[in-house]
Amino acid sequence: MNYSGLQPRWLLEKIECFHFGSPTTRFQWWYFDLLLKDGSMLIVALVPQQWWQSDLTSSDTSTSTLFVTLRSPSGVIKKWTVTRPQSELALSDARVALGDIFSIHKKNGEYHVAIRLDGIKGTLRVQSSVKPFAVSEFGTLPMWLLYMLSLKRAPISYVSFVPRDRAWVELEVENREIKQEATAYHEQGRFDGTAHDLSREGWIWFHIFGEEWGVFGAENAYIYITGDDTLIRHGYPMRKETFTLTRKQYWQYDKRVLQAATLDFKIPEISLTAIFEPTNEENLIHYSSSDSRELWSTRYTTARVSIEYSGKTYSFSSPALLETCRYKCNVLTAH
Repeated sequence: MNYSGLQPRWLLEKIECFHFGSPTTRFQWWYFDLLLKDGSMLIVALVPQQWWQSDLTSSDTSTSTLFVTLRSPSGVIKKWTVTRPQSELALSDARVALGDIFSIHKKNGEYHVAIRLDGIKGTLRVQSSVKPFAVSEFGTLPMWLLYMLSLKRAPISYVSFVPRDRAWVELEVENREIKQEATAYHEQGRFDGTAHDLSREGWIWFHIFGEEWGVFGAENAYIYITGDDTLIRHGYPMRKETFTLTRKQYWQYDKRVLQAATLDFKIPEISLTAIFEPTNEENLIHYSSSDSRELWSTRYTTARVSIEYSGKTYSFSSPALLETCRYKCNVLTAH
C-alpha cells in the first residue's frame, strides 16, 4: 500500500509523546544510526526492558540496556553495552534518561542525545525536519491485521521519526575528539509483549546510506525510498511480487545472522535492486537471550544499488546495515 497520502504528522508525534510519557513495556526501543562524513558508522539504542521470552523468569528482566557501537572507516569496531536497573530509567515529556549515562531529549524539532560512558562521551544533535514514517497507515498496527497474522491482540506502534536527516556529532572516544556532520536515522517502537509474541519468525531489516538516495525497510513489511526529489513509502499490506529479499547468506558462526542478500522492489514509478555484500567483520550489535536461543544482531555491509526512476538509471555503492532478529535455532557460540 502506498502511504504517501496518509500518516498526518500530528498523529505520529502524538504517538511519540505517548512513548516518552508512559511506563515502558516489555518490548520497546529507541534507536539511532548515523553515517558520519568520514565514513564512520555510529549506532545508539536504548532497550528499557529485557526482550526475550526465554528470560521471562531471569533476574535481569527489569534491567535497561544501552548499546553504543562505533565503526571506523577502516572497519575497526568499538562497542559499549551497559545494563542498569530499570529504577534508573526516567521518562518525562519529550525526554528519556538512563541514570547519568544516557539521555534523549527532543526540543525545538531536534533530538539531543547525551552519552557518558567509560571510553565514549559526548552529544548528538539530530535534526527532525522530514515527515515521520510509520509501518501502518496511522502509526499503530490495527487489531484486524494482528489477528490475521496470528499475533497477540496487543497494539504495536513503530515509527521512523527521522527517516533521513542531518545530524551533528561531538564525541570523545578514548581521548580522541570527533566533530562531524552526519546523515541520521531514528525510530521508536513499543509492543506490550515479547519479541517472540510480535513475530514468531523474527524479522530482517535493512538500511542503505547512499549520498543521494536513502533506503530502509523490513522484509515482507515496508520500504522507504528517498532521493532525486522523490519519496516512495509503501507498507502493509505489501505485494510479494513487488518486494523480495533473495539469495540470502548467513554468518558462518550463527546461521540466524544475515550477512548478504539481494533486494528487489518494483512498482510502475520506480525499480530498485540492491545487492548486500558480505564482510568478515564482527557484529555491530549482538544482543542475545541468556540461553542464546534468541538474538538481535546488526551487521555492516556494502550495498551495490541500481535504481531506475523517471527515465534515468542511478548506480552506486554505499554503506548499509542488515539487522536480524531470530529465535530458537542451533547456533555456534563465537561472535
